[in-house]
Amino acid sequence: MRPRILDICLTVLVLFSSTAFAQAQLFATACADDDRIAANKKAAFDSSAMQFFSTLISTDSASAYEQLAADAQKNLTREQITGISKSMLQPMRVEHLRVDHTYDATFTGSTEGRVVCGTLSDNKWVSVAARSGEQAHVLLSADFINGRFAFQAWLIPDGGKWKIEGFWFGAASLADYDDQKVWELARREASKKHRFNATVLYATAMQLTNRGRYLQLGLSNAISQDAASFSPTPEIAGQPPYEWKDGSSVYRVLTVGPMAIAGKIYIVINHETGPWVNDKEVDDRNKNLRAYFKRTFPEYRDVFFSVIIRAHERGTNRGFGTVEQDTEMGTK
Repeated sequence: MRPRILDICLTVLVLFSSTAFAQAQLFATACADDDRIAANKKAAFDSSAMQFFSTLISTDSASAYEQLAADAQKNLTREQITGISKSMLQPMRVEHLRVDHTYDATFTGSTEGRVVCGTLSDNKWVSVAARSGEQAHVLLSADFINGRFAFQAWLIPDGGKWKIEGFWFGAASLADYDDQKVWELARREASKKHRFNATVLYATAMQLTNRGRYLQLGLSNAISQDAASFSPTPEIAGQPPYEWKDGSSVYRVLTVGPMAIAGKIYIVINHETGPWVNDKEVDDRNKNLRAYFKRTFPEYRDVFFSVIIRAHERGTNRGFGTVEQDTEMGTK
């Protein structure tokens, strides 16, 4: 089992249409991608996807609701659209939205299924959700304050226009490291027997390849198969919380994972602890956990710039963070 990775995806959002997916035989009559799509048709697909996401990240995000297909509107309100934008996208300062890939898929059958598109070699293929008839899937990307975002739109014909049946967005890079680079780092660290680093990096690479329910990257399948042959370090194997024992001290670790700050990659450890009287008391607890971590996994410095320890008071929302340079992150 892979560890739960903290802070890398920031937000992963999947919105579903009302029709559930069925297990069905895969049989597509056609799937064209990018330049293989008729220019006028591709322009229509790309324009609809760009318009939707451009509106979603804007201060007029409520207008994005009008661009949803009828099925999608049944499961999402205008207020929810606004909330998604204000809480998840606008604070990230998303900019430079562009289209990366477009897929035009036609599916024949009475049930919904999947269609494989793209180049089958070199992990360039994708598997997309499909319903009976023609539809499009558009992959987009944009820059944000700590890396690159990925956006995915599933478009169907609705009222003479191409509208959004489903969409997804999430982080697609960790600072300047995309899924391919993180995978390469994971393999390098595994070869060096740095199991902590490799465990975190394999899980991170898998998260960075995630494009939601409606589209799967072939690269995701390749990384998953590679990671399956790797034995994760026991301290973060399985599902959290993890118990780390340091003599008579036991740390209840909630999450472990990477976070990008100003172009550098940190390792972040969240742990649960009892109440504290003052900042020095909880800061000392964080430093003790940090010292244990550095003794146990000295190889972390080969990948991560620094360590951030966050204490969470049991049963409350109170927290306190400490960075490796003995600088307080603040309290809230």
